[in-house]
Amino acid sequence: MSRVLVVGAVAALGGLVVVFVPTLGVGLPLSYGAILAVGGLALLVGLALVRSRLDTDRDTATLPAVESPPDHPVPGDEFDTALAAIAPRRDRANDAARAEIRERLEAAALATLAREGHPREVALDMLDSGEWTDDPVAAAFFATEPVDSTEASFGERLRSSVSGSYSFTVQAKHAAHAIARRAGVGDE
Repeated sequence: MSRVLVVGAVAALGGLVVVFVPTLGVGLPLSYGAILAVGGLALLVGLALVRSRLDTDRDTATLPAVESPPDHPVPGDEFDTALAAIAPRRDRANDAARAEIRERLEAAALATLAREGHPREVALDMLDSGEWTDDPVAAAFFATEPVDSTEASFGERLRSSVSGSYSFTVQAKHAAHAIARRAGVGDE
């Protein structure tokens, strides 16, 4: 294969020399047979290149694998999944899930209040009385006694009167957002 390329390169170089310096080609006989010989040689070189290409093992080009960005967990996804898994019915599994979410939110609220300088007992009293937030729905989540909901919007009071009280999920979401606002986390 390499001999064919060398002969082809020498012939091409010779042709370029004759093109740029025509006086060198004056003594060469240019007959019909010479033209056929050059054309035949070009055909053989072309066939040799095609054959070598067909003999390779690769059918197609191999592209490198595209690197995809890693999947990082989004803060709050685990909480949202756990909250969505709670069914409205009362049973042991749902009660345990509710208790776990309540404990997680209470720990987050206590940590936020502790960062603000409130001792644990004071922070617990703030959660119990609902004075830790302006959101009456979030305040009702931790309160042991009903929290005054006169500041609640008309829609919130209407839903409360129809359902008797806010669902656990709605209260938990309000509490999570109120804790995040108080801690200065996120825009929601």
